[in-house]
Amino acid sequence: MGRKSLAIAIVFIFLFVSLSGAHPLRFGVKGGMNLSTLKVDPQPSERVDALHNWVGGGFVDYPLFERFKIEGDLMVFSKGALLDNRTMQFRYFSIPLMLKAYFGRGDLVPFLGVGPQVDFLVEASYGTDDRKSQTASRDLALNLGGGVEFKIEYPGMGKWSPFGIFE
Repeated sequence: MGRKSLAIAIVFIFLFVSLSGAHPLRFGVKGGMNLSTLKVDPQPSERVDALHNWVGGGFVDYPLFERFKIEGDLMVFSKGALLDNRTMQFRYFSIPLMLKAYFGRGDLVPFLGVGPQVDFLVEASYGTDDRKSQTASRDLALNLGGGVEFKIEYPGMGKWSPFGIFE
């Protein structure tokens, strides 16, 4: 990760922290799995299979209005495919920004979201070959999505650690 990417991430975090005076700022960790594949032209002699990769990072959530929030993430993820029995893999440092609209109240609330995402290439490989110099260093995307947000509370808890509970 270059200095420029790190500087953008730090500015991004301070922007959300400075806005937190009027409304509660929420932050946390995210994780999951990414299933990706590639379209290759010309077609390889063998088949192209999907590649299972991990996704992880953190988020900052800031309420704008009663039913609207803005969420910024700092994520690390991989995408690629199995091509001719060799793994073609790309690792990215990603900064998505989503405007989310919530429908309903309570502990289980559906939402829709839209926003831009910029990805910075960290690593590109095909088998054991380094392909970073042959790959675009940035990727820009528009995210559209939805889901259900649910509240998890730990009553009477001060701090939580994966190794135990501390107060």
